[in-house]
Amino acid sequence: MSRLPQLQRALVAAAERVEAAPARTTLRRRRVRTLAIALAVALGLAGVAYAATQLIETGEPVPPPPHSGSLLDRIVPGTTRVLPVRAADPDGGPPWGLRVFRAKSGAFCVQTGRVVNGKLGVLGQDGAFHNDGRFHELPVVAEGCGGRPGVNFPAIDGAANAQTASAYSYRVACETRHDRYLRRVVTPRSIRAALRLQLRRGERAAARVERRVLARFEREAARHIPLCPTRDLRDVIYGFLGPEGQRVELTDPTRPALRVVLPVSAATAGAYLHVLRGSPRDYPRLQRRYFYPGGLVCGRGFGVHPDRGCARPPGFPPPPAKRRVRIPPALHVPIQALRGYAIRYVSPFANRRYQVFVQCNRHLTVDAGQTRPLPAGRPSTVRLHIDPTLAAHCQRPLSGEVRDRGRLVGRFVLHPRQ
Repeated sequence: MSRLPQLQRALVAAAERVEAAPARTTLRRRRVRTLAIALAVALGLAGVAYAATQLIETGEPVPPPPHSGSLLDRIVPGTTRVLPVRAADPDGGPPWGLRVFRAKSGAFCVQTGRVVNGKLGVLGQDGAFHNDGRFHELPVVAEGCGGRPGVNFPAIDGAANAQTASAYSYRVACETRHDRYLRRVVTPRSIRAALRLQLRRGERAAARVERRVLARFEREAARHIPLCPTRDLRDVIYGFLGPEGQRVELTDPTRPALRVVLPVSAATAGAYLHVLRGSPRDYPRLQRRYFYPGGLVCGRGFGVHPDRGCARPPGFPPPPAKRRVRIPPALHVPIQALRGYAIRYVSPFANRRYQVFVQCNRHLTVDAGQTRPLPAGRPSTVRLHIDPTLAAHCQRPLSGEVRDRGRLVGRFVLHPRQ
């Protein structure tokens, strides 16, 4: 890098000598001078690009998120790699890239970020790392997972990720106006409506819990989080077409200037990546079309009509045959309905979690949550987790059932007050 300025000066000097010396033809002098200056300019641009991507100072690594111990992030050793796919940022600087790895659940997972020296990370801007301007390497964290065991590529179709130019997606340093509206207005308003409904029904225990939830979200609403700079918002679009994909086209009928063609490679399982300035809310009619051999065109987005045969594009293996699981016979455990949304019964198994379902109407069954581990041999009270707004529109009485891994444990009938 230190020799680039010297080489530029040497090329320009050589062009000047050629022009000053007697030559056979004027045309030859012009050609040599033009070539030398073009090489000098190219070297200058290469030096700027090199400095933008390689000479960025490195800071401390990004700490793992609080949920890094979840099942989603358990990684199979030796499966983590940064793909050679790159996308330029609208404002320049290090390019964006994709990292993939296999989770122990069998699915492939994807992570996006800025790439420096083959490493995936974030930049210290937009409130991240006190805007130090340095590169901070990311830990391996899943942003999206897909695929099945035995498939050698992530079966993720056209995922999108809204974030800032820093690429710091899982720790909030700034927020958009829409996120601020949800945090300060929408969420507290919905919790207050649920609390009023519980008080009107006399559900005192549930109201006490709801007050604590409301206090927590009101503290969150009172936090001062700066707005993200509008020019630093990014819509990171990525996906995988599979080994037989040919190219991706991004268009928007409301933006005639937006037409991007992204070639893909079988070596990267048809991975594509593109970064737009703004958020996904700025591109509500973005169209993505995926091209396969034989003229097959698939895709998604506003006004996109995939061809027949896109339910499983070429290269995607058929889904595995479902194994028939024999469910044990029902237990018919007596279940007592309590006041409000609560039931009481004796668990037939020790330290077992049960799933509770409520029939709202003929066409809607509500998942009322999973119980805590219940002891066997003595009655236990279980409170149902039902959205009060939804429950207000359900038919009375409410019938429900408790299941253990698909096996029916018992049925009950609730008579909640209006």
